[in-house]
Amino acid sequence: MKWSFSFTILLLSLVFITCSNEDSNIPNATETDSGIISLKIDRLNAPANVEQVVAYLTRDGFEPIINSLNLLSDSTADITFEAIPVGVWHLKVDALNSDGEIVYTGETDVEVLDGVLIQVTLTLQSTGNGTGTIYLYVTWGSGSFGWVDYINNPILVKTGSTYDKFGVGQTFVIQDDNGYKMYFSGLSDYGKTYVFLATSSDGLSWTRYSDLPVLYPGAPGTWDAGRCAAGPVLFEDGIYKMYYHGFYDVYGPWSIGLATSTDGINWVKQPNPILSGNNWDFRIFPTQILKVENSYYLYYTGYPFDYNGKIGLAISSDGYSWQRYSDNPIMVPDQNWESGSIGFPSIIYENGVYNMIYQSFIPEHNAFGYAYSSDGINWQKDNDNPFFTSDETVDNLLKIGWASYIKTESEYRIYYTGYAYNGADWTICVTRKFIL
Repeated sequence: MKWSFSFTILLLSLVFITCSNEDSNIPNATETDSGIISLKIDRLNAPANVEQVVAYLTRDGFEPIINSLNLLSDSTADITFEAIPVGVWHLKVDALNSDGEIVYTGETDVEVLDGVLIQVTLTLQSTGNGTGTIYLYVTWGSGSFGWVDYINNPILVKTGSTYDKFGVGQTFVIQDDNGYKMYFSGLSDYGKTYVFLATSSDGLSWTRYSDLPVLYPGAPGTWDAGRCAAGPVLFEDGIYKMYYHGFYDVYGPWSIGLATSTDGINWVKQPNPILSGNNWDFRIFPTQILKVENSYYLYYTGYPFDYNGKIGLAISSDGYSWQRYSDNPIMVPDQNWESGSIGFPSIIYENGVYNMIYQSFIPEHNAFGYAYSSDGINWQKDNDNPFFTSDETVDNLLKIGWASYIKTESEYRIYYTGYAYNGADWTICVTRKFIL
């Protein structure tokens, strides 16, 4: 088993300036410049045999600084070092069992800079019997903006049945009173897909509800006979509504269908699609459903045969009858990294702002970008896109896509589909950003 033990490390320099006539933009590090180092422990995934965590800071010319945390008795989940002089320090973290043996360890150099916020994630690896090679997985905030790929990826793989012969993907995760539900697609022969369900108490360890799909393509001659792929799910007034993707003929227009359920397991399809492809959205994929005041917003990806993917919006007053937004598409590719095609938006509404994660679509399919909006219709892309790429994944994946963006009590997560190399199977992974 690939155990890991993760820490998020926050370095925040506190600079005290006594002379206001100095140019504040010019670095002026002195011995009075100091900072705070806070180690935020991911207790959710701590191995059962870990009882105490001890952190050491060392640097030539300074006395060693040691701090510790007892996971069983201490109420906090943080180790904090205060008044640390600026400069490069060596950080070593040991995780001990009840006998005082070091069972997990890791170390790295960290640099405290004037007025700069740096996030470092350090994963401790097993030492065996207290000895062995130390493997470090470290992500600096200046690279992926605090997003850290989960060390135990992938979190879900195929069973190898006819329903997921080529892997699993196209993930949509929701939270309800019973924990987490993940709806995802199994990829089969001839482009056919099936919808599966997995459940989890923590959103990291998943159990399939069944090796059989919960939603199948339609009978021969129906509009979704060729494909039935997982789509976004809305739970409201005791009813689950899934807006799924399907088609009869891969070369014809693709469509969005609606299926409803009272338990999230047994689904009833509406007989006709709610939207069908046309013009620029000839091939159409639903990826996000939101309730905005008294209206429903359904976000989707559309592209014609030239694969110039764009993002569109449909609006409904009841969640059943839909109209395309009059000024579609609401987002088009215009940044270099997007390679002329974007899609698959996933959105969180928080503090009056709509926050969108989207991807480069075809042909790159290897990075996520961020955009924000005050109304869910007019969007501004971040100038520092992309914020997470396939190169930053634990397994150095070739492609990533189909983001499902959620917020938990302690972190943000992006569940995504990963593809390791040409000819590999699709798998489901997650990257995380801790709330500090």
